[in-house]
Amino acid sequence: MDCERLSPGLKERGFGWPLLLIDEQALDANLEKLLRALNGRPLRLVLKSLPCTALIDRALARAGAQRLMVFDVGMLLQAVQRWPQADLLMGKPLPMAAVELFFRDLPSSCAFDPARQLHWLVDHPERAAELAAFAGGKGLTMSVAVELDIGMRRGGAAGPHELAAVLEVIRSSDGRLRLQGFMGYDAHAGKAVPWRGQQSSVGLANQRYRALLDLARRDFTELLPPGLMINGAGSPTFMFHDQRSPLNDFAVGSVLLKPAEFDLPQLSAYRPALWIAAPVIKRQRGVRIPHLEALSVFSRRDALFIYGGRWPAQPCWPKGLRASLLYGPSFNQQLLSVPRQSKVGEGEFVFFRPLQSERVMQQFPEALILGDEQPDERWPVMAQAPLRAGL
Repeated sequence: MDCERLSPGLKERGFGWPLLLIDEQALDANLEKLLRALNGRPLRLVLKSLPCTALIDRALARAGAQRLMVFDVGMLLQAVQRWPQADLLMGKPLPMAAVELFFRDLPSSCAFDPARQLHWLVDHPERAAELAAFAGGKGLTMSVAVELDIGMRRGGAAGPHELAAVLEVIRSSDGRLRLQGFMGYDAHAGKAVPWRGQQSSVGLANQRYRALLDLARRDFTELLPPGLMINGAGSPTFMFHDQRSPLNDFAVGSVLLKPAEFDLPQLSAYRPALWIAAPVIKRQRGVRIPHLEALSVFSRRDALFIYGGRWPAQPCWPKGLRASLLYGPSFNQQLLSVPRQSKVGEGEFVFFRPLQSERVMQQFPEALILGDEQPDERWPVMAQAPLRAGL
């Protein structure tokens, strides 16, 4: 992205506030690379990493699929109305209060069928029992997926006894809980320790996954549906899953936008597609720090105060742009510094790369889409929906 050309262009177009930018060409190129890498294997888009309905619509249409992973009950309520034909897998177990809120706030006119299309995640027998009791009390059938700990150490059934205990609850639920499949997350393998490479770590995680699947297939055959869902992977690891992988459902999101924390060797072919642009509201000669003003005579840098700031993002343009370690960050007027020869002036824009897409995108009401590196469209960002709790 040509930030030097884009900065004055945004000013000329009348923008004078922080902007979220998506490079359309980079997004489309990343999507094509991802689909080629999966080679026809099912993609499940991670909604928290791509909280933009137009972006999701574009990716679903290109993938020819209607699979989403959802992590938040507010976003879940939005998703079932926006994509009533989608198959939704919860990416984490939710407290029972959130489960109850979903069924309380689900519009009666919605065509979405939770019993068939929504799969709740259970990580231990007590949570499965809670869901079974809730389903029994409401006269519901609830589809569930069992979380497996295949090395992440963040919960889920890690061994045969733990998995058997969860499956026994499902078996004894009188049909209130219906097993849809399993979810095993291997993000730890994407940042493997030096003495065990990433490919080896994914292989070990897959070995653990297969062992738990073997137990389910041997001792709980009657629970397993046709087309058993075996979900896993993520942006740092999907490329390590070859055709021998046990997975048949790949959850991926962030790589389509490639925020800065995904600058990983295995993702080097993917392009950054997400940016923040902030206008400069003040430029001052030197960098003056309260109580340390005398030191400014040695400075060969100038201070920029920008509109907004303190995003979890890396300053990236103009060259040499950096945050001040002494002045401190600000959400209102963050101080950045640039080399004195830098030409960026008041009203022009500086650029950041977000570290992540999730939650960062939701700090902006919309994304400005850059077609041929010029503002072309505006895509609304999914809001964190207000929820009606029992207050």
